[in-house]
Amino acid sequence: MSSYSGNPATWPASFPLPSDFTPPSAAVFNVPYEALADRTAWLKAQLEAQIAATNAILTPLASLAALAAIPSPTNRTVRFVDSFGFFIFDSTKSAGDADDPFSVAASDGTSGLWLHELFATFNAAGGIPRMTIAKDLIVMNPGYPVFQTYRSSVKCLSLHDYRITELNQTRSRSASFVPSYASSSLFGGGPAPSTGDASFADGVFTFKNAPGAPFTQGISINLDPYVHNGALLSSVKAQVQGAAAHAGLPTSQVSVGVFRKAKFTAGLTSLVSTGDFVTDAQATTAAYQTAHALTLTPNQNNTIDKSNYSYSIQIWNEWGTNSLLGLQVLGLELTHSNIQDMRFP
Repeated sequence: MSSYSGNPATWPASFPLPSDFTPPSAAVFNVPYEALADRTAWLKAQLEAQIAATNAILTPLASLAALAAIPSPTNRTVRFVDSFGFFIFDSTKSAGDADDPFSVAASDGTSGLWLHELFATFNAAGGIPRMTIAKDLIVMNPGYPVFQTYRSSVKCLSLHDYRITELNQTRSRSASFVPSYASSSLFGGGPAPSTGDASFADGVFTFKNAPGAPFTQGISINLDPYVHNGALLSSVKAQVQGAAAHAGLPTSQVSVGVFRKAKFTAGLTSLVSTGDFVTDAQATTAAYQTAHALTLTPNQNNTIDKSNYSYSIQIWNEWGTNSLLGLQVLGLELTHSNIQDMRFP
């Protein structure tokens, strides 16, 4: 008697059976027995393959990196990642759209993405909010736009809390600034800003120093209540408007500078590398006499650290030939970027 294990690659769809008139011989009976053995071996192979596939799915991978490292994944392959859940490989997706931990690209460059089992829920209207790699909080709700935070913010601030120099000063970051309510002896006719050389009314600051003077006057505003600790101060805008009826552009238009001071140390350090101040550069008197933004772009010392520094902005009036009294500062705007959290201590 011989032995036969069956062929796991074959599933006989049908096979002959002996009848009453079939001569009894091994060759006759081997045909159905071999067919049954082949079917049994095929079923065993299929069962083992399914068990292996199930084990592969249910055996947790240790990390998303281990998921990405699976070679040549095929469409609809399923894997489980410890602490994250199930992922399904979708060969129709672009690997360039990977956004861990919601969609993961294959390390070997196989086209497609491993999608988290809740991927569609995260990206559907009314779905679950999610945080992206870029730290954007994405919320998809009907009737509302996608909003993003933890990246940048714009903050407008009041002009009322300022300090001011005496008249006829040379523009300098180290100029002497005194509170706006200082003695009238400094301001020739009354406490600033209500009378004399400057005024503050309706939320607008107005310079009133003498027309055509070769010197000028400045104000300083503390920015500490407004800057975002740990973020990057990426832009500072002063909205200004020159007085009407300039005969020509002044020798020096209005200028701004932003500085920081180390705690327990005298001296200010500029937040721009090209100099202490940025001067307005309007090309025509019409443009200068229309409300417009004077923008300063910090490029050094501008990661806000209020544990070790204090921050301020200085705004200096125009001066020289064609200068007039009446320059207005309408408002200030700070833009922060690279925001890591929501600290405003």
